[in-house]
Amino acid sequence: MKRILFFIIAGIAAALNAGEFRIDTDREEALYKCGEPAVFTVTALDDDGNLLKEGTAVISFRKEKMQPLREEVMDFAENNPASYTLTLDEPGFIWCTVNNQENVYYPSPIGAAGFDAEMIEATTEEPDDFDQFWADGIAEAQAIPLDPEVTPLENFSNPDFNGYKVSLANVDNTRIYGFLAVPKNEPGPFPIIIMVPGAGQGDVAPNLYFFNKPKVMTLVMNVHFFDPGPDTTEQAFKELGRTHGTYSYYGAPDRMKYYHRRSILGINRAFEFVETLPQWDGENIGLFGSSQGGAYALILSGLNPGKVKFTVANVPAMCEHTAYKDGRSPGWPLLIDNTPEGTEKMAPYFDVVNFAARVDNPVCVGVGFIDVACGPSSVYAAFNKIKAPKKIYPSPKMGHSFDKVFVKETTEAMYKALGVEP
Repeated sequence: MKRILFFIIAGIAAALNAGEFRIDTDREEALYKCGEPAVFTVTALDDDGNLLKEGTAVISFRKEKMQPLREEVMDFAENNPASYTLTLDEPGFIWCTVNNQENVYYPSPIGAAGFDAEMIEATTEEPDDFDQFWADGIAEAQAIPLDPEVTPLENFSNPDFNGYKVSLANVDNTRIYGFLAVPKNEPGPFPIIIMVPGAGQGDVAPNLYFFNKPKVMTLVMNVHFFDPGPDTTEQAFKELGRTHGTYSYYGAPDRMKYYHRRSILGINRAFEFVETLPQWDGENIGLFGSSQGGAYALILSGLNPGKVKFTVANVPAMCEHTAYKDGRSPGWPLLIDNTPEGTEKMAPYFDVVNFAARVDNPVCVGVGFIDVACGPSSVYAAFNKIKAPKKIYPSPKMGHSFDKVFVKETTEAMYKALGVEP
């Protein structure tokens, strides 16, 4: 039976029929050594923030969303708050969830504790021909004339930036699309930051808000082969789903037909495109992304040694497709669970873990301990493979989201690495 992934962007507390629950650990950072006890404290509150005095809830502990560890019934009249002590003997994460006993399948708040997270070893096995597979694909793409099409977008410009739509030729007789923002009031040349959106239909306009210093160009590249636009993308994405199903599974288990092969090879052509831009400074390229975009930031870094100055990958997806072998949660899109038999042989060619091992530039990674889309152990499995200078930002109470400190510090670090004044 296939496991079901609930995509929940959750905080540490959530409202259920029984009230509101708060889950805390005895350490603010929620990090422990293997064998050390972690104390989870569950507090049940009413709508006014007072302790509930009647009712019950089921308190469940798992190795992330996989292996059951312990289950207790919390009686609010007798034990509120209630504390529970657990540990792991091997590197990984414990998740604590609360379910209203009247509806035990209701998605619930999650508390988490990590054990020797920076010792988590990936289950992903690297194919002997991994480098050759991607070298052949890149050569196939580069044999096709780039044929860049750059269209000004007056409606998507502002006082500091000119916006453009970008289209590049790609493999399989397709094109890849993106949006470029170029500073308009500075003489240049400029560094550039390449970004990929999270999973879904993709962006429909230049990114004029995230890295918005008027001395930096940004290029956001979509993973899809359809021409994006504010009035067309939603329908095109629906048509993609109708013809291809969920795109992140399409083509599996054939590694040559898998959807992300074409996407990776197309977006990788952004490096060729940047070299054609007279506004580029010829030296500085940064990579940024979150979720699917975080995966692509690490993938592009791994495919382009010596070309990237700095990479930021927040809650990266596509990590550790085979994590279930160790009783841990694979990252989005649960590739093996949702594709035909044989995908396990294809999966390592598209596992961020193997790209991460090839990154040679400084990297910052964000991880949410209660992220049910890109579980923390899958992110650590990729992070731990990086041999270049690196820093991870653990967020014990964050789901599939951004941490404010992470955004502030990594943005500043990106600008510094690209030679941009604060």
